[in-house]
Amino acid sequence: MEDFIKNNSKLFDSEEPDVEHFERFFNKMKAQEPKKSVFRFKKRYSFAAVFIFLIFSAVLASLIYSGLTKDTNSNSSVQLANSDFYEVQYYYQTNFTKELSEFQQLNCKNSDINKKEILNELKNFETSYLELENELKQNSQNKLIINAMIMNMQERSDFLNKVIAKVKENC
Repeated sequence: MEDFIKNNSKLFDSEEPDVEHFERFFNKMKAQEPKKSVFRFKKRYSFAAVFIFLIFSAVLASLIYSGLTKDTNSNSSVQLANSDFYEVQYYYQTNFTKELSEFQQLNCKNSDINKKEILNELKNFETSYLELENELKQNSQNKLIINAMIMNMQERSDFLNKVIAKVKENC
């Protein structure tokens, strides 16, 4: 079949369409309306839309970034997915606050306990707790650090309770 077409290709090229065919074709082309684009905005409106989108994106990104930096910079609480830790932390912090105010209100002249030494010891507990908190920010899923933080809060509370009991005993 291919050989036949190659050998007789001149027979196929011999007939040309008549002149009216081309005229009809061009008239049909001219008669067709140009297709309207989907975007009918002028260029300046397109630039304005892109500009507004960029401003909106920048504002949104800055809001998200500021929210993230607030969470990472806060020293008051550790951001964890574990809500149980928050409950434990809240419990010990509220108890410690009550115990500390009770200790500071104690005024016993017979006691041999120096309040400044006790407060320095409590500052040491707080310093080690803050170090653990910084380590936890770097590795938020480390259970050992979380347990060490809880133990620190327990030991601080126990220490203060023992001191309060000793002061009350001597008064």
